[in-house]
Amino acid sequence: MRKQRSTVWCCLVASLVVLPAAVTRAYDPLVAVNDLEAVERLSLHDAARDREIPLLVALPALAEPAPVVLFSHGLGGSREACGFLREHWPSRGYVAVFLQHPGSDSSVWQGVPLRERRAAMQEAASPGRSRDRIGDVGFVLD
Repeated sequence: MRKQRSTVWCCLVASLVVLPAAVTRAYDPLVAVNDLEAVERLSLHDAARDREIPLLVALPALAEPAPVVLFSHGLGGSREACGFLREHWPSRGYVAVFLQHPGSDSSVWQGVPLRERRAAMQEAASPGRSRDRIGDVGFVLD
């Protein structure tokens, strides 16, 4: 029994030392492995909810199909948020889709007088708007 424990312990220690070193050498998140092919701004219409959903799609320069990352901005944001991810994900071989949620996007606070912004943001964070956001994600995925 004691010999089995020491063998397991040695294997565990070896894997903790060897695996991270191998992974670290093979993957450098700061090195671009693909070029950015295109950035497209478009809009999808959800007829069932009569809702227009703005999208930004960043495509890597690849000839083969690529995995997709769907980005949903936070309260008061937009499809233009996190430009560094719009560049990074395609550089690593992902199609990056940034969706915008009307009613809880930057239109909630832009151009709104400062004294009215808090109420506008509270309305944008309401349960109804949360359902809209969840519906947006499902519609875009479909």
